[in-house]
Amino acid sequence: MILGFLWSDLLNFTIIKHIRFIPAYYLHLIGYQFFCLVIGLLIKRAGFAIAFITFYDFVIEVVITSILDLKYDLDLLADLFPLRALGNLIPLPFGKYIMRQTQTTVELDDFVIYAIYAGLFLFLSFRMIQKRDLR
Repeated sequence: MILGFLWSDLLNFTIIKHIRFIPAYYLHLIGYQFFCLVIGLLIKRAGFAIAFITFYDFVIEVVITSILDLKYDLDLLADLFPLRALGNLIPLPFGKYIMRQTQTTVELDDFVIYAIYAGLFLFLSFRMIQKRDLR
């Protein structure tokens, strides 16, 4: 916020009206880390886990959700994929600058889908850790 006030032309507190996106961004990062934790526990080699997460994020999920969106017109089903659901919490701002669209709130349905995935990822990671316990 300090850098924003230093480099901004605005000298008032109108910038604080969009501060609700900071906790949403935090939740977005936590959800992505839970997803990476589950994949890291499933695939025990770190390099393979990182390669799989990258491949899944940039190829597998993009292809499947694009097919669902464009060919079958199932946007709602495509929004239920894990990384797309996490990304819908706060979408990339390219649409804001290209098409002059802006997001003003964090949608409740996106938050509910995020909460379900975060709980599922956390539960799966705890279950995997419990099963591998060496007691």
